[in-house]
Parts: sequence; C-alpha cells; structure tokens
Amino acid sequence: MALSAVSCLQRGVTNLRANWELVFVSWLQGLLTAGLILVGFAPPLGVLGFASFDRLATSEVEWTEFLAHAGELMNRGSDAWMLLGASLLVSSAIWLLAFLVYCFFQGGILGILMAGDRQAPDGRSRGWQWFRTFSGRDLRGWGGRYLWRYFWLLNLMAAIGMLWVLLVVVVFGLTVLGGEQWGAAAAFGIGCGSSIPLAFGAILLVLWTNLAQVDLAREDSRVGFALRRSLNLVGRRLGAVTLIFLVALVLAIFLGVGVSILSVLAGLFLPETGAGAWAGTFVQLGLSGLEMIVGSMVAVGVSASLVSLVRSEAALERYA
Repeated sequence: MALSAVSCLQRGVTNLRANWELVFVSWLQGLLTAGLILVGFAPPLGVLGFASFDRLATSEVEWTEFLAHAGELMNRGSDAWMLLGASLLVSSAIWLLAFLVYCFFQGGILGILMAGDRQAPDGRSRGWQWFRTFSGRDLRGWGGRYLWRYFWLLNLMAAIGMLWVLLVVVVFGLTVLGGEQWGAAAAFGIGCGSSIPLAFGAILLVLWTNLAQVDLAREDSRVGFALRRSLNLVGRRLGAVTLIFLVALVLAIFLGVGVSILSVLAGLFLPETGAGAWAGTFVQLGLSGLEMIVGSMVAVGVSASLVSLVRSEAALERYA
C-alpha cells in the first residue's frame, strides 16, 4: 500500500531525528558552496579594479570613475583582454569546484537518508533507532559514489531550466510585440494567458528536479531512470508531493518571519554605539546562523519525507 503524505512526513521526521548530524552537514554544504561562488567573482573583479570590498560602498560619482577606469583598462590592448580571460577561466574552475562540492554533499546526504529509510520497517515509523545510519565514513562513501550521478543530473536539469527561462523571455517579447501591434488589451491577454501555464510548469520543474535527486540515491538508479520515474511519480502523486512541499514552505515562512521579528527587537533594545553595537552585531550573526541551521533542518526533513514517498512507490512498482 502506498504511503500517504502524512505517513511520509512522519517517517521523514523520524529519519531526520535519527540522523540529526545531516542538518549540520547540509549547513556546511550551503556555506562551502556559497563561499566558493563568492570567491569565484574575485579574479575578474580584481582585474577590473576591485582591489577591495570597500568599492561596494562607493557613491554614484565614485562608481562612474571606477567604470571609466575599467573601460580604460580594457582599451589597453590584447594583454588586458588576455588577463581578463585568464581570470574568467580561474573563476570557472572555482565555480566548477563549488558545483562538485554541492554534488558530493548531496549524494552523501541523500544516500544516508535512503539507507536509513531502507533498513527501517515499512509503514508508519516505529522508532528512530531503526533509521540510524549516519557516520562520517558512510557520508564520504555515498558522496563519492554518487558524485557524478548528481553532477550530470543537475547539469541536465539546469539546461532544461534555461530552456524554460528562454521560453519566458520569448513569451515576454510576444507580449510586448502584441501590445505594439494590437494594443494594451492584446498584451494583457497574451501575458495573463501565458503566465499561468508558465508558472505551473516552473513549479512542476522544481518538483521534478527534487524527486529526481531523491530517486537517484537508490543504488539501482541512473540519471535516465531517475528522470522517468520521478516524472511519473509527479503525475501519480502530485497531491502528496505538493503537500510535502507546502509544509516545508509554511515552515520556511514561519522561520523567516520569526527571525525578522527577533532582528527588529534586537535593533530596538540594543544601542547602536559602543558595546551595544558589538552586541547587536553578534546577535544578528547568531540569528542568521540560527536561520541557516533551522533552514537546513527543514531541507533535510523534506528530503527524508520524499525518500519515503519514492521508496514506497518503487515497492508498488515491483509488486505490480
């Protein structure tokens, strides 16, 4: 019997409790990936004149001078362009490393969640001890084993996403063209008539991508198999998948609002000068860290719930 969305959420929460270290692993994944992405911008910006982050706080006049300086640099001939090209190659290498780091951690996290759900009894969760599979060795093992699976899957889904963005740009262009040719009413009709299917398609693409990543953590899975099975699962269990993501969305909104309220209260009660300014900085950093940790908890819990859903549907396919 297929698990309901509520049962999947229950098993997901139990799996999360059993392998709670994955919350901090997910946090580390986001921190390292974001850090490497930011570092990747440094080489070309350094070539263009960003020797310091103080440039980010410059006035409009200083920005104009900076752009003029960057333009002069690019007019110095082939040497400047070769230097900029080399810096872009270095940036590309850093961003590739960031992507590989993300894929490695994604394979490790989902591999452990899949192993935990597989060794636990089927049906409703009966105790978190059944789901306990976390270890540093297993994290490295699953991450190394699934690294290239996730690399190719996420590249393929990114390409599909870019095609969808291109479709949105084309529709926007048709909307503008329709407005020029037939008036505002035609532009409004084209825009509204296309926005609903485009938005629905974008939501389905997000659901498909997440389910494909979960299915790819099965030992017998491959990129093509994961894409087909996850797309079929979206069609069969759209309500259950949507409910799981809605629960995650509500928790994320609640988290964001709660942190914003605490941040405002900290700004009201802590002075902006002297020791109070340092205390306010530490409080804001602590709140940001708390938000990231709880956000990672929600992300791992959603992945664990989707693992239960994917495994229950795979079992039905085998018995069918």
